[in-house]
This record gives sequence, C-alpha cells and structure tokens, in this order.
Amino acid sequence: MNISDLNELFYKKLSERISKLRKIFILSYEAVAKGTGLTGVTIKKIEESKGTSYINSIIPIINFYGINHADFFNFSKPLPSETQLRKNMIAFHKEHNSTAYEVIFEKPDLIDLIELRLLDSTLFDTWVTDKDVFAFCKKNYKISYTSIPNTLDLAVKKGFLIREPSAKPKQYKKKL
Repeated sequence: MNISDLNELFYKKLSERISKLRKIFILSYEAVAKGTGLTGVTIKKIEESKGTSYINSIIPIINFYGINHADFFNFSKPLPSETQLRKNMIAFHKEHNSTAYEVIFEKPDLIDLIELRLLDSTLFDTWVTDKDVFAFCKKNYKISYTSIPNTLDLAVKKGFLIREPSAKPKQYKKKL
C-alpha cells in the first residue's frame, strides 16, 4: 500500500464517520451546516469524500458532535451510542455557551427520515399509502407530518421508492 492509497483510505474512513454521526440524529446536511457554520454543500462533499480540500472543515464538525478529537480519529474505536453522543453534545455546547446542539431536537425532514430510517424498516416492504406512513411515523417516532404525498413523490424522484401508477390512493414501496 502506497501513501496515496493510505491517504484515500484515511479520507474514506473520515467521511464514513462523519456520515454516521449525521445519520444517528437523522439530520439533513443543512441542519449540520447550521450547527457548524459550514455549508450543506461542504458537509455533503466531506461525506462523499470529494477531495481533501475540506480538511479544515472537519474540526467544526467534530466539535459540533462534542466528540474528543483523538476518539474521533481512532477509526478502530466505535462511535458513541446515540444516548452518549447526545450527552457529549449537550455538555460540549453548554461548556462553550453554544446552543448549536438544539438542532438534534428539531423534527427531521420526512425525506431524511425516509432515507435514514424508514427504508431500513419494514414499512416500505409492501405497498403503503401516505396514511400508512403518517401512522407509522406517529407511532414509532412520535412525529406528525403534513405534506407526506409530496415527500413520497420526492422519494420516488430520488430513487428511494417506486409508486404504483394505477393505485388510488397512491401507493409506494421500496425500489428493489
């Protein structure tokens, strides 16, 4: 393995960890951007491991999540659980007189919930309607959404779901 391969591996691991942290709290790129002072585009490019020019943006992200820098860069060590991460974030931000952590208590966008949680559940294994999605989110996440049909159509457009064209009401399921 040469230095270029090691560098690529390092950035890949770094990107994966940052992505996992965002997904723990079902945060959009914009929500992380709000908490870090970076842009959503920057967060996305870091997670996609698009180049190394974003290395200076890593520290604000690590700080946002309240993780010890040495622990973050120890790729053999697992990330903290959601509960521990939440405690770390709150403690870090309170210590630094910051309210940036409060973004983790905001309702996630439905499209992010679909991508980061619902596709991994059994909800979309069979055809479902927007009312089924509403009931599932309310029961399992204690969250209510109003524009579910529009978001489900967006999920189809993004390639997450497929829609039964002739069904009334519209029905959706995972794209295989």
